[in-house]
Amino acid sequence: MDSILFWTSLLIISYTFVGYPLLLYLLNRLLRSKYQITSAVTFTPQCTLIIPAFNEEQIIEQKIQNTLSLEYPKDLLNIIIVTDGSTDGTPLIAQKHKELKVLHAPKRQGKTHAMLRAASKASSDIIIFSDANTMLSANAINELVIFFQDLKTGCVAGEKSIVHSPKARPIQTSEGLYWRWEAFIKKQESGFHSTMGAAGELFAIRKELIAPLHEDTILDDFLLSMHVAGERKRIRYTEKAIAQEAGSASRKDEMERKIRIAAGAFQALGRIKILKQPLRYPLQFWQLLSHKLLRWLFVPWMLVVLFITNLMLVINQPNNTLYIIPGLLQLLFYALAFISIPFQNRKNQHAWLFFPGYFILMNTAIILGAVRFFQKKQSATWQRVQRGSGMLF
Repeated sequence: MDSILFWTSLLIISYTFVGYPLLLYLLNRLLRSKYQITSAVTFTPQCTLIIPAFNEEQIIEQKIQNTLSLEYPKDLLNIIIVTDGSTDGTPLIAQKHKELKVLHAPKRQGKTHAMLRAASKASSDIIIFSDANTMLSANAINELVIFFQDLKTGCVAGEKSIVHSPKARPIQTSEGLYWRWEAFIKKQESGFHSTMGAAGELFAIRKELIAPLHEDTILDDFLLSMHVAGERKRIRYTEKAIAQEAGSASRKDEMERKIRIAAGAFQALGRIKILKQPLRYPLQFWQLLSHKLLRWLFVPWMLVVLFITNLMLVINQPNNTLYIIPGLLQLLFYALAFISIPFQNRKNQHAWLFFPGYFILMNTAIILGAVRFFQKKQSATWQRVQRGSGMLF
């Protein structure tokens, strides 16, 4: 029994983080999938860029200047900043710029409400969402909208890039390492069929596909993009449309952010059409299972099962290298994770040495997020965590 549990847990963990991405890579090579759309003809449809901004007075001016500097034709890009509930100078700073429209309501009703309210005011067929604390590459809008030449495309996700200073803390460099691997997976998914979800830092969507969401929605970006998949439209991904943001300033801040995301993930499970009717969406269900569900529902527990069963097998079969080597590798991995904790707030550290600690943080956050969700203790409104320093666009 121990050996069955050991190999099952090892298989699930390995498939989730390595097997699935590499399988997609091989399928893309075999099928010669065309990842990027290229066109000699410039495609510049009318777009609306929506920026939810709650109490962002420290960075909103930089965000506005970054937005106004985008290369997209000015007469084809409408800009809406939603400052609902802000109690600082965010609305006043934004209102100084006549090139954009500011929506403000005194009552704070959450990011989901703000996003959908702004989208209802847009007259364009393509809506682009971007967070206030992220800066976009100059060509970002062009690289997003080019995919909408294909009528099968319903949503396009940009690339989230974590930037940090040369003296960044390990938590920031580890987060950046994680997102680089995520970018690889998204690229392979997009080339094969459809990326499983878009990050709120930057994504575009056809207005007709924007679904009404419950106002208690935690992961609005994920649910909006997964509704697109449920309508049998593709979610594409482009690494050329870059949204930069600084990493979390501390381990505590990153843990809180991950717990909230995990709570939102468990909330989303009951609201995704693909999961309610998996037989109607076999390909999308397989991708969603491989990329998201295994991570949320199985991996944290499989890590525990793998360690315990490996320990029992080594005790019962002390001369079997088939179990001794994985056991030693696990001990090394967890030793690095444990030893790194006191040094997480120091600077000038190598990300790969501290990634085991970040990996454990992520999976612990999933368990805590599940507890928080089932106890109904996760609010839909988000208290901003402190971000680290780094040069943004």
